[in-house]
Amino acid sequence: MKTYRWHLLFIFFFGFTSMVSAQTFLGYYARSNFLMAPPGTFQWGLVGFTNPAVLAGIRGFESRLAFSTEGSNQNTIRDWGLFTAAGHFGFDMVRRKIGDNHAMDYKVSLAGGNQAFAFGMGYGWSRANLRQLKSDRLFTSGVLIRPNRYLSVGAVGNFSLDRNRREGILDVGVRPLGNARLTLFADAALRSHQKLSQSGWSAGAVVRLVPGISAIGRYFDDHTFTAGLSLNLGRTGISSQANFSKEQNYSAGTYSLRAGGMLESIFPQILQKQNRYVPFNLKGRIDYLKHVFFEKNTHPFYRLLRNIQAASEDPRISVIALNLSSLHVLPEPAWEIREALKSARKKGKKILIFIEDADIQTYHLASVADWVVQDPEGILALQGYLMGRTYYKGTLKKLGIGFDEWRFFKYKSAEESLSRDNMSPADRAQRQAYVDDWYNLVKTDISASRHFPPQKFDDLINNKVIFTPDSAVQAGLVDTLARWPAINDVLEKLIHKKPKKLLPKRLLANELISDRWGRLPQIAIVYGLGICAMDRGIKARWLQRVFKKLEKSKNVKAVVFRVDSPGGGAMASDVVAEALKKCSQ
Repeated sequence: MKTYRWHLLFIFFFGFTSMVSAQTFLGYYARSNFLMAPPGTFQWGLVGFTNPAVLAGIRGFESRLAFSTEGSNQNTIRDWGLFTAAGHFGFDMVRRKIGDNHAMDYKVSLAGGNQAFAFGMGYGWSRANLRQLKSDRLFTSGVLIRPNRYLSVGAVGNFSLDRNRREGILDVGVRPLGNARLTLFADAALRSHQKLSQSGWSAGAVVRLVPGISAIGRYFDDHTFTAGLSLNLGRTGISSQANFSKEQNYSAGTYSLRAGGMLESIFPQILQKQNRYVPFNLKGRIDYLKHVFFEKNTHPFYRLLRNIQAASEDPRISVIALNLSSLHVLPEPAWEIREALKSARKKGKKILIFIEDADIQTYHLASVADWVVQDPEGILALQGYLMGRTYYKGTLKKLGIGFDEWRFFKYKSAEESLSRDNMSPADRAQRQAYVDDWYNLVKTDISASRHFPPQKFDDLINNKVIFTPDSAVQAGLVDTLARWPAINDVLEKLIHKKPKKLLPKRLLANELISDRWGRLPQIAIVYGLGICAMDRGIKARWLQRVFKKLEKSKNVKAVVFRVDSPGGGAMASDVVAEALKKCSQ
C-alpha cells in the first residue's frame, strides 16, 4: 500500500511537471510584434499590453485592432490582437497562429500616476487547442518615468506564475527638440538564465513628418528591421509596418486600426468644412467657483472664458452661440466675457446671442454679437444706471439710539447710512463718477457694436426705455426674432448653410490629447472673495495656509491671485499680502 502511494505521487508529480514544461514562456519581442516602437515612446504602445504603466496617461477610451500577414502574402492574416483601455484599466487579447493551430493570450491591467511618474500591473493568461502552444500565466509590473519633455524611461518585469522564469525590459526614449518631431528610442529585454550579452535589443526613431503623420524605423539585434507609417485622423487612425529579414527581404506586414481620444491630425482641419457652431447655454449663475453638489446651474467663470477662447481657436468652428436666458452675472465678469467674445470676432468667428427678457447689463453683453436674437414675446429694458443707499439716522433717533461716526478720510463713507439722513457731497461725487464711467463704457460699446451714434443711445435711454421685440428690431437693437430651440434654422438663414452643433467639451483645446512628455508647469488660481476678514469673506487665515502650501510646491510655477472684495479690515489684508509676498520669493 505504501509503495502504491509513492507510485501515485510519482505519476502525479511527473505529469504535472510535464504539463508545465510543455507550456511556453514567451519573451518581450515574441509577444509584442505589433509594436512599432517601445511602449513608452510612441502613442501608449499597445495600451497596457506590454507596459501597464502607460495606461495612466490614457484619458477615456482607447483601442487598437492589429493584425499581421502570413509572410509576404498580403491576402492572409496570421496573428491578430485587440487592445483596449478605459481610463486606467486595460483588457487585451492576442491570437497567435502556429500552423493549423492557434493560442489566445489575454491580459488585464491597471495603472496609476501622473505625467511624470506612472506605475501599473497586469495579469496574463492563455488558452490554446494544444498545450504546447499555451503560454505561462504572467504577473507584470511596470513603471514609466518622464522627468521632463526630453526623456522617457520605461521598465517592465514579467514573472511566470507557472515556473521559475522572469524577464526584465527597459526602454528609453529621447526627444532632442523637446517635442514629438523627433524621438530616438532603444529597448532591451533580458530573461532569467541569460547573460547580459545574450539580451535582445532594438533601436530606432520616430519622425513626425507633419501633424498627424509619423514615420517609424526600428532595427533589431538579429539584423532584422521594420519600417512603418502612422496616420492619425483625430479620434481614429491607421498604421502600417513592413518587416524585413536580415537579408533585407520583405517578410511580413503588420497593420493597425486605432479608435479613441482626439490626437493631433491635419486631415480634419482640411477636410471638415467650417460650418460648426458651439452653443453655450448660460441659464443660471456665473460665479468664480462651483461646488460639486447642488449647483447644476452654476457656470464657473474661468472655465467659460477658457471655452470661448478654445472655440475661437478651433478651425472647425464658424459661430459661437450663447443663450443668455435667465442669466445672473455681475457687471465685471459680464464685461470680461464680452471682451473674450470680441477677441473671438477678431479671429474670424461669428457671434450669435439669444435673449428673452433683458436689462441694460444683459444687453451690453449681448450687443457684442454679430446677430442678436430675441424671443418673440420678450422685453428689452434699457433703464440706465442708478446708485443710491438707505439711511437709518431717523429710525435710530426714534428708537432712542445714537450713533457717533469716527471718520478719518473724506471719501470713506461706509458708516454714513447710520450717521446721516442724506448723501454727503463726497459720497455723491464718487458715486456719480462711478455711474458716469460705467454708463459711458456701456454707451461706447453698444454704439460701436450696433453701428449707431452715441447720441442715439442717449435718446433710447432717455425717451424709450422699454422695447417690445418688434420695436427692438426697428431700433436696430435686435436682428431677428426666434426661440432658442429653432437656433439651427436661424443660423442656416444667416450663414447660408446647414450648421452642425459641436459641444464645448468637444473643442480641440478641451479634447486634444497632448503628446508632451513630463508634467506641464502648473499655474495656481487663488480667489479672495468677500470682505477682508480673518475668518469670513476672503478668510485671511485660510489664504495664508494656501499661499504657504503653494510656496513649497515644486510643481506650481506661477500663482494668479484674483481679488473680488469691497474692502474690510487692515489686519486681514496685511496677513494675505505678507503671505503672497513670501510666496513670490
